[in-house]
Amino acid sequence: MAYETFERTAVRVENPTVSVAKEGRIAFNAAASRLLAKAGANAVRILWDKTTCGIALQAAQKGDKNAFSVAFSRGQSATITAKRFFEYIGWSATQRQTVPAEWDEKQRMLEAKLPARFVSSVARRAIEIEAHAQKLGKSAKFRSPGVGGNIQNWMALNEAVPKK
Repeated sequence: MAYETFERTAVRVENPTVSVAKEGRIAFNAAASRLLAKAGANAVRILWDKTTCGIALQAAQKGDKNAFSVAFSRGQSATITAKRFFEYIGWSATQRQTVPAEWDEKQRMLEAKLPARFVSSVARRAIEIEAHAQKLGKSAKFRSPGVGGNIQNWMALNEAVPKK
């Protein structure tokens, strides 16, 4: 019998990526997981920039009340579960979305931009309302009504914004 050698084609991944699954799980590829492990990040805080749909996952202490535990696999990946966060931003993707990420060594955080088309129109409208309220000199604290926010406050702010 003539055997042939199977040649492995796998290569070490050097570019970090973040994948978001529809059930609210964030998966880090091998490169991103190595960065988190090197930083000693057993937990991360999620930072959200609603104007750019930017997400940052910053290394945090395990006891931080706003931190999410990082689950490192025996392989080369890691995950966190952040279902409430994705409900908050109105995430609507039906399939896993993978985006490139960058490591900020000084801030000890992984940064990425989520596709804006999967952030709900309610959340985007909240951005417009808050921006308009700030122009009027009001300080508006806003939470999406779909995530337990105060709907009367939202309606009052919504009425203050001129219709397009």
